[in-house]
Amino acid sequence: MLYDPTLAVRHQNREGWGEFLRYCRKMGSAAAHSQTRIGRRSIGVLHRFPFLAFGIPLLMLPRIGLALVGSPPRYMAMFLALLPACAIGQLAWANAFRKGLPEAKSAVGG
Repeated sequence: MLYDPTLAVRHQNREGWGEFLRYCRKMGSAAAHSQTRIGRRSIGVLHRFPFLAFGIPLLMLPRIGLALVGSPPRYMAMFLALLPACAIGQLAWANAFRKGLPEAKSAVGG
């Protein structure tokens, strides 16, 4: 790895609920396609029972919280303060994931 002080990193901040939710839906749909292409066994279960996609946030959000245990207390405080927004974003992601599964399956010839 090399350090190059001439390189610049640009971050795109999403502002507003509409932009945030559009991004979550875009990532959910993309995840359905990429996971279908990868073809793990668990994606087969989700193709048979797409409503289970709504369980993914129930797994991910606690995992994030557990990962923050032992970090500076302000990180956990920020996570807890943002938890309602994170949950809404995760549900938008899950819905787009669920909706993207049939299209993803047909794209890979399944």
